[in-house]
Amino acid sequence: MKTIDLAKKLISIDSVDSKPEILDFIEPLLHAKGVTIKRVKKNNVENLIAFKKEIGKKLLFNAHYDTIPAGDWKTDPFKPRVTGDRLYGLGSCDMKAGLAAEINAFLRLASQELSGSVYLAIVGDEELGSGKNGAQAVISHLPKPDFVVTGEPSDLKIIRGQKSLVELKIITKGKAIHVDRVEFGVNAIKKMFKLLNYLSSRFSTEDGLEDDRFYKKTMNIGMISGGHAANIVPDYCEAIVDFRLPPSLNVKSFIKDFELLAEQLDFTFTTQAVSQGFVEPKDAFLVKKSVDSLRELKVFPELLKESGASDARFFYELGSQVIDLGPGPESLAHCAEEFVSIRETLIAEEFYFNLGRKLLGEKHG
Repeated sequence: MKTIDLAKKLISIDSVDSKPEILDFIEPLLHAKGVTIKRVKKNNVENLIAFKKEIGKKLLFNAHYDTIPAGDWKTDPFKPRVTGDRLYGLGSCDMKAGLAAEINAFLRLASQELSGSVYLAIVGDEELGSGKNGAQAVISHLPKPDFVVTGEPSDLKIIRGQKSLVELKIITKGKAIHVDRVEFGVNAIKKMFKLLNYLSSRFSTEDGLEDDRFYKKTMNIGMISGGHAANIVPDYCEAIVDFRLPPSLNVKSFIKDFELLAEQLDFTFTTQAVSQGFVEPKDAFLVKKSVDSLRELKVFPELLKESGASDARFFYELGSQVIDLGPGPESLAHCAEEFVSIRETLIAEEFYFNLGRKLLGEKHG
């Protein structure tokens, strides 16, 4: 199936919150090409691994199939439509166009006589989860890849670095009492506000140049809840807080410091998601070959580092060389009337294919 037709079909299949029907469509397409397929399931999240042979250097194309729920769309988000160079539909940019491009590049490479091996991992639990049931779940079912390309939307820019991520559920407790005796209660929500104001004073906001933002510690209060009624002093409050940290800061040390702070300021917390950031060197083999592949396609190669986190971080922790590169800008992800460039999608497929040939090499003799 041609890449844009495949992207349209993938968009038309509801995969919000890792609904697995999309894998039921993809699996026979891969099977028909003679590749080996494994399904990996963890906590009701289905994932798929495909490969042809296991020799030499190993390249993995990784893509997530899950999407966020549709927002305020004026049209049916599951009915893809094309206007000029734009392919509209839920998940078109993040990241079903990239998934389609990776599938077809994988199949083309799997049919080549190469000195190395190409793998494809199609995973869930990326958008609304932490990756524990998706990319992290498939790692134990794969040989360690030498190179990993995640097709996340990047406008065909090479994302070679990501900030560290620490997501915490913070809990403050108080003493409940009726408001007519408020002076005898302890307000857990007030305790939370005081704590969050203190934490906010220690973290910058995202401003400045790209490199400035990348090396700043930032904090976002994403959710907060507590209390039972307006006339009762609340004895419980919780907040979900997302911290983005420069890769030079060790996340384990950050959490240990937070444990000491919790003792001092009388709160508790649990970790929701944790990953160490990274920066892939400019002279890494994968980065250099990615630059060469873009130049051959007449695309100016831009190397960036970003504050976001993708599945690439899990493979970097294994010792794999990793990048993100895919069609469409990240700014369109999660937007109503989401779209992706058809031109960029087709270039992405050629990039993945050309890069695979460079990394794995043609077999001789």
